Amino acid sequence: MRFSIDSHAEQLPRLLRLFLEIVGREPWEKRARDIVTQLTQVPVLRDILVERHQIEIEFARLLTEIQDTGRVVTKVDGQGRYELFAFIATVARVFERLSTTGQKRLRGMLRDGLRSEMGLLPLQHEMTVAVHLRSRGFNVEFQDMEGRGGSDYLARRGSVEVQVECKMVSGDIGRMLHRRAVAQQFWTIMRAVAVVRLKERGYFLRVSIPGRLQRNEEMQSGIADLVRRAVEDGSPFESNILCSVSMQTFDPAGTRFDSGNLKSLTQELARDFVKTRFGVDGGHILNWLAPGRPIVVVCLQSEQEDEMLDAILNTLKRSAKTQFSASLPAILAVQLHDLTEDALLELAGSDTTDPKMATGLQLMTSRFFNSTSGANILAVAYRAHGKFEQRVRRSINEETTTSSAGGAAYLFRNHTHPLGTDAAYNVFGIR
Repeated sequence: MRFSIDSHAEQLPRLLRLFLEIVGREPWEKRARDIVTQLTQVPVLRDILVERHQIEIEFARLLTEIQDTGRVVTKVDGQGRYELFAFIATVARVFERLSTTGQKRLRGMLRDGLRSEMGLLPLQHEMTVAVHLRSRGFNVEFQDMEGRGGSDYLARRGSVEVQVECKMVSGDIGRMLHRRAVAQQFWTIMRAVAVVRLKERGYFLRVSIPGRLQRNEEMQSGIADLVRRAVEDGSPFESNILCSVSMQTFDPAGTRFDSGNLKSLTQELARDFVKTRFGVDGGHILNWLAPGRPIVVVCLQSEQEDEMLDAILNTLKRSAKTQFSASLPAILAVQLHDLTEDALLELAGSDTTDPKMATGLQLMTSRFFNSTSGANILAVAYRAHGKFEQRVRRSINEETTTSSAGGAAYLFRNHTHPLGTDAAYNVFGIR
C-alpha cells in the first residue's frame, strides 16, 4: 500500500468526513463523556487521562469548534492538535485503501480503542510506524489488518523485504504500583484525611505495601483508613495486613512546602525534599497543598521490586514466537509509553560496549537476541513520542507553516543476524 504522508489544510475537511464515517460520532462522544465523568470522580487522574486519551480529548474539542463555527478549524495550535490531525489523515487514507476485511478490522480497532484504558495509543503507534516506513520509501502491506496473520506489516523496497511488528509497552508494565491505581489511592487517602482535624503544620506519611497495589475498593479504603488513623492518633507507626504507615511531623516554614512557594513546587522538588529531610528515596509522592492548611505529604512504596525489564523481555519473546515468519528478517518497533523523547535520547546517550556499564535496557535486549525466540529478529527499535515543532517560511507573497513531530528511536541491531550489518535494512536508522 502506498499513501501520502503529507497533509495540507485544504485536505483536512475531506479526510475528517471520511474518518468520522468509520465509526460515527456516538463512540467519540461517549468516550468524551466517560473522561469527564472520571475527572469528576477522581480529579487527580487528570495527567494520566490527558496522556492516554489526548486524541479523544482533542477530537471532542474539534467537534465542539465545528459545531460553534460551522467549519473545520485547521490551525495547529500545539502537539495535541497536531497528533490528532496526523492520526485522522493517516487512518482515513489507510481505510480507503484497505479491502472490506481490512476496513472491518480497522473499524473494530477504533471502537475497541475508544473503550479501553490505553485508548487509541496502540493504534496511533501502528499508524505512526506505517508513516515512518512510507517516509523511508517502503511499500507497506497491512498483513494483520487484512487478516493474513503474522506481523503487522510487510515492508518492501526494491529487493528488501522485512516484517515489522508494533508493540505498545505501558509505563506500568512489570511495576508493583500502576499509575492509575496510585492516583486512585491518593484520592481515597485525601478524602479520608480531609475529615481529620490536623494539629500540626506538616505531616509526612510513608505508606508501604507488601506487593502490588490493587484498584479494588476494599484494599484502597483499608489503606486510606490506616493513614487516617495514623494522622488522627498522632501515631508514629501503624500496620495491618494491607500496609504499614510511618508518620513524622515537620515545620514547612522555609522549605519547598512553605505556602509562599506552592506554585513553584514540582514532583521532582518534592521528591528531593523527601529524600533529603526524611531519607526516603523512590516511590510515588502526593503533596496535599492548600494555602492556610497544614501540609500533608504521602510517599507510597512497594516492598517488592519492580520487574519492568523482565516484563518487556517476555513481551518481545512472545511477539517473536507468534508474529513472524522465519523466512524473512523481522523488526520489532516498541513504543515506550510514558517515556519522553528527551528521556529516550538520554538513555541512548548512556549506550556503551562495556558490559559493566551497560544500561538495563541494553542488557535485556542483548538477552533477547541471544534467546531462541530472538535469533531471527534483525533489530528492535524503542520509540518515544516526538516533540512538536513548527517552522514558518516567509516569502514576498505568502507565509507557510509546517508542523511536524518525528520522534526518536533507540535502535538495537542483532549483529549475529546474517543481515545485521546490511545498510539496506536500516529501517529506523543506524546504530
